[in-house]
Amino acid sequence: ITANHTNTDYSSICIHNGKVIGVVLLGIEGSLAMINSMCVIPEYRGTNAAELLMKNSIKNAGNRKIMLEVLKG
Repeated sequence: ITANHTNTDYSSICIHNGKVIGVVLLGIEGSLAMINSMCVIPEYRGTNAAELLMKNSIKNAGNRKIMLEVLKG
């Protein structure tokens, strides 16, 4: 996992063998952290990439509440 951030936003990517296989975007507004987007490319689903991205988002959120909206489809 590598991460970049500004004062209120974080992006993290998961890399396997030099290839980006997942990404998460986390926005922070006051006491709320919002996971705006998260994806793992299909052939790497089930490899714990999403778990690593979520754990990194939780770390970056600090003591804030985290909101995740899931869209079906």
